[in-house]
Amino acid sequence: MTSANGQLTPGTTVIAADLWNEHLHPHEEVNYVLHNFNGDHPLIEQTEAERVLRLQVWTYDAFGEEWADCRQYSVEGRVLFQPWGTDLLSEEFMDPVFNPMSRTAAFVGAIWSELHQDGDLGNQESINILRNVLRENGLTFEHRTQVSVAENINAVREARVAPAITGGWQVAHGYLPCRIFKNVSYGTLGFTNVAAARFLLGDFAGRSIEELVPMVLRLRKNEYEEIVREQQRKVASYTYRQSLEAISRAFGE
Repeated sequence: MTSANGQLTPGTTVIAADLWNEHLHPHEEVNYVLHNFNGDHPLIEQTEAERVLRLQVWTYDAFGEEWADCRQYSVEGRVLFQPWGTDLLSEEFMDPVFNPMSRTAAFVGAIWSELHQDGDLGNQESINILRNVLRENGLTFEHRTQVSVAENINAVREARVAPAITGGWQVAHGYLPCRIFKNVSYGTLGFTNVAAARFLLGDFAGRSIEELVPMVLRLRKNEYEEIVREQQRKVASYTYRQSLEAISRAFGE
């Protein structure tokens, strides 16, 4: 919270990403949750250690006490690892939607390629494979990016399928993109090539793109809707509410 003159008041928690971080300065008795900040940032050096929490997206490289699947906390490093999850609360999750007459596959998010010494960090190669597999199954790849929440929801719910396919680096490191959680909460069946998502999606995670698309298309309406509801029960633990509760717990440790 801020006072009448715009100053942060004691007890406030500030959540910040590493964007324009030169404008972020320490205030007495204020907690800071910092995502992707360098360890030598002045705010970290000038703030009491117990009032700074580093926030990182969960991957296989996460460490510390396991609080839940893909949610870990290191008290020594003051680091909380967790996926972004969905932007809907569990009570806002939408009823399953099954569109057998639609011929589109909706993908909302960035498509890019970034060559690195560890290989391609992007997802362009995987998306190219996805496009081909969809075409072979009579579907058209529909890409959206930088859209509103409402546009995201409409695109996903109007499509035949909503893949959450990632690139090779993400698969190898167990990175869980937020579309895995969002698509399920929006009422569509979640499926991804990331094996780390099996605790959420069951058999519809960790398989090749060539396997996944036909698997989803073979499902009948009742079976499809039953699987979506089961996935929603698991995704309900990965909303922004649970993320904030984990942050609060980390400060209390």
